[in-house]
Amino acid sequence: MPDPHIEHTRFHSPIDILVIALLTMISVGEGWEDMAKFGIAKHDWPRTFLELPRGIPSAGTFRRVLSALDPVAFNR
Repeated sequence: MPDPHIEHTRFHSPIDILVIALLTMISVGEGWEDMAKFGIAKHDWPRTFLELPRGIPSAGTFRRVLSALDPVAFNR
């Protein structure tokens, strides 16, 4: 799947963003803010299996990256 990040603004791995988003949705989270809050609340646990070199992405980062994903490529 193509990475929608702009190279010079890429601080977070797309996999890190997708995994936290998925875990948030499984935990009945509903949006960008919930994704950021989930990541912060569970910060130590995701660090055991994700890179997170710059910490947990912000709600704005979740919004920008997930909104820019190509749904056809994502479904494949």
